[in-house]
Amino acid sequence: MTGKPDPYRSRLSRLKRSVSGEGLEGLLLLAANNVSYAVGFFHIPSERPIGVYVPVTGDPVLFVPRLEEDHARQGWVEDIRTYPEYPGLVHPVVWMCRLIPPGKLGIDHLSYRTFLRIRPEREDIVLSSTVCRMRQCKDAHEIEDMAEAASFADLAVSTARRVIEASVANGVSEREILNETRAIVMAKMRAALSESDGVAPLGCLGTVHSGERAAFPHGLTSERQVRPGDAVIVGFGARANGYYAESGCTFFVGEARSEQQEWFRLAMLTRETVKERIKPGVSCRAVNRWGLDVIRQAGLGRYLRHRLGHGIGLQNHEPPWIEAGDETILVPGMVVTNEPGIYVPGSGGLRIIDTFLVTERGNRLLSHYLQDMEPDDRVISV
Repeated sequence: MTGKPDPYRSRLSRLKRSVSGEGLEGLLLLAANNVSYAVGFFHIPSERPIGVYVPVTGDPVLFVPRLEEDHARQGWVEDIRTYPEYPGLVHPVVWMCRLIPPGKLGIDHLSYRTFLRIRPEREDIVLSSTVCRMRQCKDAHEIEDMAEAASFADLAVSTARRVIEASVANGVSEREILNETRAIVMAKMRAALSESDGVAPLGCLGTVHSGERAAFPHGLTSERQVRPGDAVIVGFGARANGYYAESGCTFFVGEARSEQQEWFRLAMLTRETVKERIKPGVSCRAVNRWGLDVIRQAGLGRYLRHRLGHGIGLQNHEPPWIEAGDETILVPGMVVTNEPGIYVPGSGGLRIIDTFLVTERGNRLLSHYLQDMEPDDRVISV
């Protein structure tokens, strides 16, 4: 457990009010990240269901398989119920529902097959998105953790640049850059932060794409050797106390070509346009349009491959989505990424990444690499 039960008790109070407002007697959370959000129980998801029941009145109940019992008892939830194993003589979710008192019950996540198992015994079940809505607005504790994560995501980007600069003359692959960067950053994270007995693990994930492979937004990091003339897209997400933040930049090995300089100029112009306009009251779809229109109006719309950004928190990607199909209105406490990218098949590409917090008056950067870098930092001499 994190050792900070008060944020969870405060969160549960708000959750109970919301559940009561839906006319429910309680809420059963089965999605791993929702369980972590509600009571701070971080675990490795598997086929064995884990759930937490949050009644409108009373204390939460944590349902775990027997192999997780000792782990669960490290936390602050006192009422812990265990089942022997999965699949068991009785399906674990059916078992949970039998132990929950009668009354209209909300569930956050349920497969159709499991629903069919439960339905004969409980006709009072409804799907509830309450926790998903709550998670979109981060509280002060979450923001603190995400700011910490963002500082390590920034560190990963600057470290990757140093690794490239130190190694490219003698030959270095994308995978070597990624692995060395992650090793350095993880060592520094472990030295600076507690892993809370493994309950809320630290993490550093990333991608490195170079040369013509920079045209693949989500291509796997490969053994390709970075060479002079390459654009190298570096993107990292760091996880601190269970929460993610992202940072990313594109570096040019040797002097950048004229088209690469133009791609970078447009990406930074997109960044500034979005930074000026992210604030409470605007929609995700509008932010997406404002940002991507900068690239479209420059005649490069055919080289767009993805939305402008996404929400982030307990998951690296979570709602809201900075995309044309999301009409969510931004409110204070939401945290989103801004990731303009240009991808030219056969030639290469570019992407930069910021993490923004929506504030009462506008926004605040949680990641700072792009904000703080000097113009010459994007070019790596060889």
